[in-house]
Amino acid sequence: MKVSVRELKNHLSAYLHRVEAGETIQVCRHKTLVADIVPVGGTGDVRIPGVVWNGRKPRGGRNRPVIPGRSVADMVLEERD
Repeated sequence: MKVSVRELKNHLSAYLHRVEAGETIQVCRHKTLVADIVPVGGTGDVRIPGVVWNGRKPRGGRNRPVIPGRSVADMVLEERD
């Protein structure tokens, strides 16, 4: 079934029910197909192999970038002298 973006936006819940029932919805913008909304296959559980969440906030990168030259701390100490 093809629908416009406006039609989809105005009746999103109804179209999502149709997708849940197994129907594929094609979304068009100015008569150009821009997206397919398809039912999730299987259990609907999307997992990436090898990725496990430990339940805590993710840490930032462990490696700081190495910037050549003097550090800001060295420049500040030099200005204070």
